[in-house]
Amino acid sequence: MTIYRGPGGGGNATTDAELTLLTQLEQSASASAAAADASADAAASSETAAAGSASAAASSASAAATSASNAAGSATNASSSATAAATAQGLAEDAQDAAETAQAAAELAETGAETAQGLAEDAQAAAETAQTAAETAQGLSEDARDAALAAQSATEDIFTQFGDQYLGAFATDPTVDNSGNALTTGDIYFNTADNVLKFYSGAAWVAPEDVATTAATAAADSATEASGYADDASGFATAASGFADDASGFADDAAASADLAATYTPDQTGNSGKFLTTDGTVTSWADVDALPDQTGNSGKYLTTDGTDPSWATLDTDANSTTKGLYEHSNTIAANYTIGSGNNAMSSGPITVNSGVTVTVPSGSRWVVI
Repeated sequence: MTIYRGPGGGGNATTDAELTLLTQLEQSASASAAAADASADAAASSETAAAGSASAAASSASAAATSASNAAGSATNASSSATAAATAQGLAEDAQDAAETAQAAAELAETGAETAQGLAEDAQAAAETAQTAAETAQGLSEDARDAALAAQSATEDIFTQFGDQYLGAFATDPTVDNSGNALTTGDIYFNTADNVLKFYSGAAWVAPEDVATTAATAAADSATEASGYADDASGFATAASGFADDASGFADDAAASADLAATYTPDQTGNSGKFLTTDGTVTSWADVDALPDQTGNSGKYLTTDGTDPSWATLDTDANSTTKGLYEHSNTIAANYTIGSGNNAMSSGPITVNSGVTVTVPSGSRWVVI
């Protein structure tokens, strides 16, 4: 494992290689930025050269147009010479031939001038395209330079962050960082006594190896405990199976008893009009207490002297009490109508609830005393 010990920390061949790698990354980022600047300068030079090419092409087109004009003048002069030599047939024919040749040359020169003009326009368009391409290249070069600068900055940030978090190598757990400040979560150092890398959790220094060992031990303990629970569960299952067998036997006995109870009836001979009963152990027939004769006893109630039942008349007109007083509610909570031809009295104060009516018929009185 390569360990960077931080600025000013002790080094060795392995840790120095780590520092050299980080330094090379920073230098590579700086070189990329310089190359991007050079590309931008080259693009600007290409733009200037393209503009010069466009100007030269325009000059060539102008010169070609001048040549065409001169050729046309030569044709005119040749035609005049042919007219002046008309007196000599042979010379006139030769002059005419020369004039036709000059005319053809002039037309050819004019065509060449037009062609040159088209080429000059094409060159101008190409120059403009080249200028646009050069501007695009310059923009891309500037983007590349910005990206290189950003990479350089990011590399420097990583270098700084690692230097801040890695405290170096110590024989015991540090209590502050290399600047004397309080430890922060994520700080790292190499413990030379135990030969392990430790991380600060925010509360204590922790070695990943210790955490893994503790977790493995806990897992083994859990497995052992689970095995014990499995053995207990197996025992419980065996016991439950025994209980189930016992319950099945009890159920069979209960079913047999139910069948016996359902089919058993004491001897019915001589027990007409009796009912079936039990004392909790033995089933037997018992006599039913018959009602007294009901004929002529309408409106009476059934009573007994403790031996024989009989009918008695209900006194609905009793006006005496052995208790010395009558009690009644001091609130009338429901509508009440005094019977026609009757009077009524209440011991006050008396409250008639809201919405409740006491009706006193004509000829009757209600007195509250």
